[in-house]
Amino acid sequence: MHAQAFVWWLDAGGAIVQQPRGTARAVATPGIGGTRGGLLGDSRGARGAWSVTGEGALTVAMDSVDAAQGVVRASLTPSRAPWTTSDFEISSTTIGLALPGAAGSASVTFQQSLRRGSLRVFGGGAVGRTSRSALDSRGTGLQVGLALAHEPFSGAVSLHRATTNDWQLMEASGFTLSRAASAYAMRDARVDVTWRAARVQLTASGFHRSGLSATRGTASGYAGAVTWQLNTSVQMIAHSGRQLADPLRGIPQANYAGLTARWQRHSDYPIASSLSATRIVRNAEYTLEPRAGGAELVVRINAPIGAVVETASDVSEWIPARMSWSGTQFEARIALSTGTHRVAVRVNGGRWRAPRGLVRVDDEFGGAAGIVVVP
Repeated sequence: MHAQAFVWWLDAGGAIVQQPRGTARAVATPGIGGTRGGLLGDSRGARGAWSVTGEGALTVAMDSVDAAQGVVRASLTPSRAPWTTSDFEISSTTIGLALPGAAGSASVTFQQSLRRGSLRVFGGGAVGRTSRSALDSRGTGLQVGLALAHEPFSGAVSLHRATTNDWQLMEASGFTLSRAASAYAMRDARVDVTWRAARVQLTASGFHRSGLSATRGTASGYAGAVTWQLNTSVQMIAHSGRQLADPLRGIPQANYAGLTARWQRHSDYPIASSLSATRIVRNAEYTLEPRAGGAELVVRINAPIGAVVETASDVSEWIPARMSWSGTQFEARIALSTGTHRVAVRVNGGRWRAPRGLVRVDDEFGGAAGIVVVP
């Protein structure tokens, strides 16, 4: 049996946007998106966990549609190598904020991550193309980084190197060439920090850009956001910052501040093999409740009141933790970030197994665990 999860959302919000040497503009920022995750495989077992996200957004001023963006992201974690994840992104953008006239861009990004416990190392590359009036430019990017999670905190540091021949975008951002050169080259250093509580998530980012080789100039930016989970369906997101010019998507540098209301729906259901009809698992031993920045997995096990019931997961680095007696059964609540996770339970020191309702995968120690995909 192969589980799938689906989340979709609607955004309604507004922001104040101001580019360098420009006037502040009030804009509306509606959006829509959805994520589906599950397992690849057949009746003989799962070959990997996957998720696909699609989203679209508009930046609408009083007199025109200034920018529209569509993004598709895909993620794959092989079951034989659960310590690695491949991420892909395709983005398409129309631009009207920087310069008048028709404009558009497209980009493709790839990232590979390697995990060990709470530590993650990642790297990847990207290519992009921008068309603006008579200008047709191209950009490339490379990145490497390191991320560490220790609830309730998580953080990452990364270095990015980008090149572009979009002279309009770079000169508007204060970058110039000291001599004749075919492209601008720049390096970004970035730091991201996140703090999560039951209903609140705080995120902060800082980045610094410097020119390389013939490119002269520096720039700094920041981003901050507060997400408040009002209930299981509604989030409020306040965000502010200074975005740097994006050489891959042709998006200009700008200061912004805004507020967004997000309404989301979540479902998590098992699906039989392609030869069988869809059905709901009865007496499942878990529920998955969406939270800001991820979800909370609630595991409930029926066992005698005097039993020793434990749970372990990749979140706890597989250190067993005793489940609490809730009056009628044993219960554990596990905060999960976005991505693919494994969790297992055991009673009185027996063999580890997957909670009923989750897709089961065997481990190398003779036990089993359940797969949880958090969009």
